[in-house]
Amino acid sequence: MRTLLSLVIGLSVLLGWVGEVAATARARVTRFQALKAICLEGETLRVLVLPERGANLISLFDKRTRREWIWQNPWDRYRKVRYASSFLDADVSGFDDCFPTVGQQAYPAAPWKGVVIPDHGELWSLPWSYQIRGGSVRLWVRGRRLPYRFEKQIRLVDPGRVEISYQVTNLSDHPLEAIWAAHALVAVRPGMDVFLPEEARFQEDLSPWSLDRRFGLGWIRLGGPETKSCKKAFTERLTEGWGGFYDGTTGDFLLYTFPVAKVPYLGLWINQGGLVARGHRHYNVGLEPTNGGEEFQHSRQRGMQHVIPARATETWYLHLTCGKSTRRDLRARVRQAR
Repeated sequence: MRTLLSLVIGLSVLLGWVGEVAATARARVTRFQALKAICLEGETLRVLVLPERGANLISLFDKRTRREWIWQNPWDRYRKVRYASSFLDADVSGFDDCFPTVGQQAYPAAPWKGVVIPDHGELWSLPWSYQIRGGSVRLWVRGRRLPYRFEKQIRLVDPGRVEISYQVTNLSDHPLEAIWAAHALVAVRPGMDVFLPEEARFQEDLSPWSLDRRFGLGWIRLGGPETKSCKKAFTERLTEGWGGFYDGTTGDFLLYTFPVAKVPYLGLWINQGGLVARGHRHYNVGLEPTNGGEEFQHSRQRGMQHVIPARATETWYLHLTCGKSTRRDLRARVRQAR
């Protein structure tokens, strides 16, 4: 009896401690330039989300290192965007969820055959509803040109992790072909690395970049903006769901983890001053977990097609972990985060 009582007390203490850790994250409504913003703040991280601008995650700030991981456009003022705008006519920054496609394209099958899906998908240019729950926020929106409901919940877990839980529901009686991609543009520096599972292979030629393999990881070294180059590539189907960025000068890393059975590919957008938007050369990199290719035709041609059954709901997640590591120990840090 005394042992049972001790177990109950111990469990109560543990649950209380877990609740206390969760309670350290705070959520509040604030402003980011001219837009409403949801601020999630914990002991180690601060995140800003813009519900009026497609639920764009515009800031992932590590308070321990004073590092902003998300690329913000220094030449543009953030504002609401018109539905179905060209992505290049807006701020071209932050972390958008591209859905139900990435590039502008006509839907390929009945009953919506020929319906044009906007550039960068629908979600980024729509205002989202939201609800703050304790230290987390739930955001949702409905498609305009296709019948679906898209939802995500964002919460902080100390030390140093953002957990994003996704849910999409096909509201129709027909299968829905759809692509999701986490289009997060990261504020990189020359000499940093993208790191990937060692067995990762790309469908396209990466040159002038190369994929080197050391310490149980694949590494892609980034150059500077003076190269004025950019490229988009996709991995073959992965067997492990992770990848990230590493700064060998500071030891800082940003790790993405995701369920590889549901999100089996990574898109890689390297932009070393090659993209010119509204007269300015941008320098950033996007590592994009995705369930498909760039567009419907691209996905079909490469066997990457993803279909949501009629009236079905799908769920998945993306976790972003910030920390420090040596290059040699980074593989172990990946195992810990997963």
